[in-house]
Amino acid sequence: PADEIADRFIETNANNKVSRTMPVIRGMNPENVNVEEGAIFGDVRFWVSTPQGEKWIIDVEAQRKFHSDYSLSKRGTYYLGRMISAQKGTEFKNSHYEDLKKTFVIWVCLEPPMEWRNVITGYDVYEHNIEGKGTLKPTEYKLMSQIMIGLGDHEDEAAVGVLRLLDVMFSQ
Repeated sequence: PADEIADRFIETNANNKVSRTMPVIRGMNPENVNVEEGAIFGDVRFWVSTPQGEKWIIDVEAQRKFHSDYSLSKRGTYYLGRMISAQKGTEFKNSHYEDLKKTFVIWVCLEPPMEWRNVITGYDVYEHNIEGKGTLKPTEYKLMSQIMIGLGDHEDEAAVGVLRLLDVMFSQ
């Protein structure tokens, strides 16, 4: 249930509430600064705890333009890389890479092209054996996920569930 998710798995600021029962998400600093590469700014970045006890970093951003001077997907991959490397010294020290947290970038595309309307697509890292059958647990390598959500028209029958909700939330 939604209230259990909010209470148990999304880190919130207990002193701030949108309503009597709706806590405000305790966000992280959406700015990521690297001396060599400059700053990148997320819209909303926060922590989520899973039922299995993992801690994930989520960055959600609204994107007005689907096609720009650059690939939105490549920008997402770059943000994920920066979110992973920024964990050194905060989430893990020295060479304790086992403490890396899984990261997600979620692009909510407000005005996508027709073929991307009412679409949710994910991009992940997967294991594939080139020779032989060596295998690792996905928690060892599946640390970055990118999700692209193309909104459409909330009155369109193809907009169901969360797509319809997001369409209404972001409509004029």
